[in-house]
Amino acid sequence: MLVSLLSRDRLDVNIVPDRNPLYVQLSDGSIRNGYTVKILNMKQEPRSFRITLKDLPGATMEMVGENAKGLSSLDVAVEPDKLRAVKIYVATSDKDVLEDQRSDFSFEVIELTQGGVPESGSYETVFHAPGEIDEED
Repeated sequence: MLVSLLSRDRLDVNIVPDRNPLYVQLSDGSIRNGYTVKILNMKQEPRSFRITLKDLPGATMEMVGENAKGLSSLDVAVEPDKLRAVKIYVATSDKDVLEDQRSDFSFEVIELTQGGVPESGSYETVFHAPGEIDEED
């Protein structure tokens, strides 16, 4: 039992997509989805994590409360033995993604560490789009 406690992961991530609305069309024609990303730091020390996107062409992110937009990655600090929930908007104008109503992709989360082996994980979710795009002539 002691071995299982010592070898267990010290990171847990949960991705919760917004349900209402599933997506928003922005003024530039891109589609944006919202997600709540919950990161649980199960260590007795503060840790920082980098969040990136995988398998969603042309996608950018922004985190509520931060001024930067159009980012390819976000850094999130989590206090010791705490859960931190952040609201992230993901947007893309990639034609192939927008033509599908649902596109599977992943949030990649990796610990930013000075030494040792960083913990990381890939967390799958869905990007919603209208499935057809109104193009202006």
